[in-house]
Amino acid sequence: MKKLHLITLKQCLKRIIRIAQGEKRTKLFESFSAHLVLKGFSLPYTAVEDGIVGGGEDGGIDSLFALLNGQLLPNGSLDEKDIHFLPKRTPLDLYFIQSKNSFSWRADVWPKMGSALKFLLSDLSQSSNLHKLEKSGLSDRIKRFAINLNETRRALYSVMPLMRVHCIYVSFGSRGKLSELALSRGDVLKNAVKKLLPTDSKVEVDYWDCIQIVRAGSQSANHKVKLHIYDQAIIENDLKENGDGKKPKNFVALVTLENYLNFIQKKGGNGIDDDMFEENVRGYAGHAVDVNKAIQKTLTRDSDTHFWWLNNGITILADETYDNTNTEWVIENPLIANGLQTSYTLYDAFAEKR
Repeated sequence: MKKLHLITLKQCLKRIIRIAQGEKRTKLFESFSAHLVLKGFSLPYTAVEDGIVGGGEDGGIDSLFALLNGQLLPNGSLDEKDIHFLPKRTPLDLYFIQSKNSFSWRADVWPKMGSALKFLLSDLSQSSNLHKLEKSGLSDRIKRFAINLNETRRALYSVMPLMRVHCIYVSFGSRGKLSELALSRGDVLKNAVKKLLPTDSKVEVDYWDCIQIVRAGSQSANHKVKLHIYDQAIIENDLKENGDGKKPKNFVALVTLENYLNFIQKKGGNGIDDDMFEENVRGYAGHAVDVNKAIQKTLTRDSDTHFWWLNNGITILADETYDNTNTEWVIENPLIANGLQTSYTLYDAFAEKR
């Protein structure tokens, strides 16, 4: 299977080489790598492109990104984000990617990146560290990212974010061909970065080879949708454990019809997002079915009875959920398991008014 993946990948690479030559080929692979690594965050294309900094004075870093609770911080800056509602230990993920358009691995990648990370992760409130950054020889874009990231970390001090640093080396080579020197230098980088961060931070040094590239390319991107609820959710005490600590497993909430319709519609507002219903055993039964006619009648008549008293609710399954604020939840890969008929009837009933 690995041999088949490699053959397929080589064929794709040959096509890329025929299209792009020289520096363009390098830039293309840097972009390709960044999009694959961050695929699970479903970021806009332009947002990923803005994080590519490869070229002269890049310090061994071709692209770099900061994400707070899964949300991209442009150029490492917190901007206008409201941190008042962020829970303690909110994850702050930092991605530093080096991309080599080759079928081999270089042992000097990690030392170069390590030298740059000393400036990117230092406390720049100390004038001596800021002076060292200014004289580092890094590009202006990387220096700006370092300054913004430092300000972001200080602004998040009360939240005590969980720092997670991902150093990733992407190559078309095979992991089995990594030299002992390259691996040992990766371990040195990991230990050096840990010393620059709070003690409970997590540092990952990873190698994306031809197999990982194919695997990531074949996977669908995570689909994250915001659900605005009425007041606060009732969170069940049953908690699950993951790498970031304990998070709520189930929650119940009231949602206005307008906010629910916003939740299930496609981006751009053109129809229902069918991906939320694709694993249901049956599809929409249509207007003629008695239950759907009754729902339609309830929605169109003037009544003092709240709709949710007459409906048994919607059940949504998801890979992950977290609350941005007390009244806004992010649902990752939502699947509406109970409520398909209600959802389609609701959408049809209000289509003309939207």
